[in-house]
Amino acid sequence: REFIVGKVLKVEQTKSIIAKANLVDGDIPYVTRTVSNNGYMRTCGNSDKLNKGNCITIGAETGMAFYQPADFVAGNKVYRLSVNGLNEKHYLYLAGTLNRLTQNYSYSNARIPEKIKKEVIILPIQTDENSNPIIDETHLYHDEGFVPDWDYMQNYIEKLEQELIEELEQEAVTGLND
Repeated sequence: REFIVGKVLKVEQTKSIIAKANLVDGDIPYVTRTVSNNGYMRTCGNSDKLNKGNCITIGAETGMAFYQPADFVAGNKVYRLSVNGLNEKHYLYLAGTLNRLTQNYSYSNARIPEKIKKEVIILPIQTDENSNPIIDETHLYHDEGFVPDWDYMQNYIEKLEQELIEELEQEAVTGLND
C-alpha cells in the first residue's frame, strides 16, 4: 500500500556543523550530503553536535537515504528519519524504498523535510492468515488503518544478505579452482 513518509517516520533537521573548519579530530562519523560511503565524509570529535544513530539520513541536494548505525555528527542540510522500535534491517529496507525517489531531486530542487514528509512510498502491510489486511485505527501510519509489515521487511533484508553471503562464498570456492 501507499504510505505518506511523514506518517511512518519522524522527519527532522539534524544538529549540524555548517563550516568544515569547525570540525575537530575524533572518531565520530561525520555525515554529509555526499552520495557515497554511506554519507560519511570523515570522522570528527564534535560531540556537542551529536545526533542519535539507528536512523536514516537524507542529504538535501543529493536526496540519498542512508542507514546510520552509530551516533553521528551531520553537515549542513542533512535530515534524520526515524521511528521507535525499528532496527537496522527495517531501516535498510526503508532506505532502499526512499532511494527510489531520488531522481525527483537536484541541487535546485532539494529534498527538504517538508517535501520528504509528503512523499509517498510503497510498503508491505500486515495481513491475517487469510491475507486480509490487518486494520489498526490506533496507529497513525495510514488513513485507512493499514500497518506496515515490519517483520516482512526484516526477513526480506535478512534473506538478501544470506543470498549475498552464499554467492560470495561460492565465488571464493570457484575462484580457488580457477
